[in-house]
Amino acid sequence: MACADLAMYEAKETGRNRFEMYRPGEQGRERVSARITEVDRIRLALEKDRLILFCQPILDLGRNEISQYEILLRLPEENSDELLTPSAFLYVAERSGLIQAIDGWVVRKAIRADRGARAGGVELVLNVNLSGKSIVDSSLAALIEETLARTGIDPARLVLELTETATIANIEVTKAFAARLRGRGCQFALDDFGAGFGSFYYLKNFPFDYLKIDGHFVRGLATSPMDRLVVESIVGIARGMGKKTVAEFVADEESARLLCGIGVDFAQGYHIGARGTSPRCCSWPDRPRSRHRRGCVSNVAAQIPLADPLRNEGTGLSSP
Repeated sequence: MACADLAMYEAKETGRNRFEMYRPGEQGRERVSARITEVDRIRLALEKDRLILFCQPILDLGRNEISQYEILLRLPEENSDELLTPSAFLYVAERSGLIQAIDGWVVRKAIRADRGARAGGVELVLNVNLSGKSIVDSSLAALIEETLARTGIDPARLVLELTETATIANIEVTKAFAARLRGRGCQFALDDFGAGFGSFYYLKNFPFDYLKIDGHFVRGLATSPMDRLVVESIVGIARGMGKKTVAEFVADEESARLLCGIGVDFAQGYHIGARGTSPRCCSWPDRPRSRHRRGCVSNVAAQIPLADPLRNEGTGLSSP
């Protein structure tokens, strides 16, 4: 199966829409061995509870306070202090069938964090990214329902983020998944909104509560009239449909000011973390404070390290 997988990678890398024959050889054996090693490392990290979650603040622009956090995933590099971002390992996890276990692990940890925060008198809303392969697995919805029921957490404090790519993979199953958990009280966000051709179709046909504006439009907001027009249009449509907007990749004060003036509801990114306004709110009782905090951008207490602002992925689990 590993050899067949390598042939598929070769076909993709050489242009797609073609076939490729796997040819045994030293280089092929090395690639098979490397792929198996990556899978084993991910599986071991799950078994040993070694995955690390980072907590990235999301600013409520209207109230000028941190009201939510997006959970981002990192995998410790073997024999190194480096932490791998999702782009380095999630594709392997999806191909090997481990992504469902990873998403389940992240959701359970997020709900436990919410319970710990509530016990400390803090109301917390956490955003968790989900892979398209996990959405079509009915066991994930059941796991979320069971964990929420066991912990007594308000389901509205869990925002499940889906990308357009994850949504389009199996539209009917995704709609059923969203309807089931939204019926339980969970909220949903459509990530990277505006990046795909079908964004408005999904907005019409899926029960999203938040639209996360793709960072490509936010980065150039101060200098590009076109980007500003796109953001203004998204905000107008969202308001008309009773949905909230979140701007990703907010890197400076000018962008934050412009977004607030346009009417965007929330913002996240380097500048938001650098403000240092995050309250002491979360705790992760079963993991010591991480020492891998290069560029730590906020004083969120407890034992959830913040995401490195220089690695500000918009996708967390399913894409970075």
